[in-house]
Amino acid sequence: MKKSDKKTIDGIIKEIGLINDKMKSLDRASKVNFVYEQMDDEAKEAINSLITHLQMARVRKSQSLLMDQEGVHIPDPEAGIG
Repeated sequence: MKKSDKKTIDGIIKEIGLINDKMKSLDRASKVNFVYEQMDDEAKEAINSLITHLQMARVRKSQSLLMDQEGVHIPDPEAGIG
């Protein structure tokens, strides 16, 4: 067996592993979605609010890191006057 054949087989095995991981993630996501759909509206709103808060915190952090690298200061709107 040639080295190139071994590399090809290794690549295929790796792709199959990635596909299996994605399938597992999709299965977990569908279970989470089912549970979410069964919640009352108040709980859904609380979860949506938390997700939004976490996403905004992540964006602020990444912007802050970028601005620090460039030496620019952007005040945090929640902290008041910067």
